Amino acid sequence: MFFRKQVAIASLVVMSLSTGAATAQDTSVEEPKSKPKATESGSNTPIPELTNGVIDNRRIYNTFVNRGRREAQNDPFYDGKDIRTQVEIAPNRFPMSLPTVPAVGSEEFHDRLRKASVMIGSLYDCGRCKNLHGNISGGVIISQDGLVLTNHHVLKRKEDEKVQGMVVMNHLGQCFLIGKVLAAWESADIALIQLQTDEKFEPVPLATSNPKPLSNVVVMSHPHNEFFVVTTGLVSRLAKPTMEGDSSTWLEITAEFSGGSSGSGVFNSHGELVGLVSRIHPMFREQERSDRSQKPDNQKPDKEGQVREPPSGRLTYPEQILRRCVPIDSIQKMLTP
Repeated sequence: MFFRKQVAIASLVVMSLSTGAATAQDTSVEEPKSKPKATESGSNTPIPELTNGVIDNRRIYNTFVNRGRREAQNDPFYDGKDIRTQVEIAPNRFPMSLPTVPAVGSEEFHDRLRKASVMIGSLYDCGRCKNLHGNISGGVIISQDGLVLTNHHVLKRKEDEKVQGMVVMNHLGQCFLIGKVLAAWESADIALIQLQTDEKFEPVPLATSNPKPLSNVVVMSHPHNEFFVVTTGLVSRLAKPTMEGDSSTWLEITAEFSGGSSGSGVFNSHGELVGLVSRIHPMFREQERSDRSQKPDNQKPDKEGQVREPPSGRLTYPEQILRRCVPIDSIQKMLTP
């Protein structure tokens, strides 16, 4: 395959969206590491029932870790450091044309989202045991030949993490390695990757414009190793949080998501991709604690027979959470010439 033959990425041209200037960078990625061949045959065959019916979180997690490890043994692969390097030198834009994807009816709606939603994560060494562990987020397939959208921050792992490799798993439990990071736009929190495989996938179409406020949206994501969770909500607004020093435009929605949902798809009622989950913005409120001189009449002594005074000072608690996503307009800018 093309990406198995590629051993270096050199002299890439990075496009700055803010200035429109192109800068040449002579940065190369080392040849993918090679590991011994795995002896188990058929270790990456489809498991049709894995996500079709009752979702067994433990089984899905174990499939991701075990098959991901074997894939890294079967083929040359890029480890965490190599992926970080690719993310740093990848251009902000990758102009391309996507084929038309036919619409689906309401009965096929969930299947479309499930088949196009993938798990993207790192296999890492915790340093406390001999096992590898998975740090899993999400992504969305947008082409039959394995082009996947996810967040920039999903791929750019911390340098001190002991990442053994990055793995992508589909709804059938088939694991794939990342062949190449085609584009990475940090301020918009988007990345486009090519999977290292000859498999054919069932993609979702991209919406042509941002959804309007009060439009219905659906999120399919993997929060905290709870896989293929569906939440629904409305579009709240498109916002630029410039008061926080952020000039990017974000799609804010009311559908819930949390840690592990990053990179997962936000879809409209037609099954079109309208955004990617990115982050939450919690807003806090401060309040004075109760006066220490005012003890409740019904306050009971503790085990030592003492009545403890309530602590003084200010209490901070979350009052509201804004849920921010990459809007489809930013995705289209990355893919449009």
